[in-house]
Amino acid sequence: MTRYRSWLSRTGSAASPSSTVTAFLTERAARHAEIDSWSYETRVKIAGNLLTTLRDYGLLVGRQIRQIVEPVVDAPAFGHLARLLTEEGLPEDRLADHPDWRLWLMPPERVQAQLATRLPRTEG
Repeated sequence: MTRYRSWLSRTGSAASPSSTVTAFLTERAARHAEIDSWSYETRVKIAGNLLTTLRDYGLLVGRQIRQIVEPVVDAPAFGHLARLLTEEGLPEDRLADHPDWRLWLMPPERVQAQLATRLPRTEG
């Protein structure tokens, strides 16, 4: 999702949401053979399904101009995942890089910022 948002900011696209997702997939096809093998109709279907999923989960807002929003992760859920990862033996300095944070569309930089403000630092 982060790549799509950065692509949107670069292109400044004001087209329909479905056409921007389709254009994004078309651009990515040059580097991803699996996308390149999809027909135009498949790309349109995937774009529609993605937008429907984002809307259903409250991650797509606006009626005329659609925007993807980041989900709100409350402190207890954030702390719970951080605690689980720590108990699994993940070192504190690698917590932000764990892929489980992507469930909330959180890039490592945002996780690191949240860790710095929400969790007490351990000395040692």
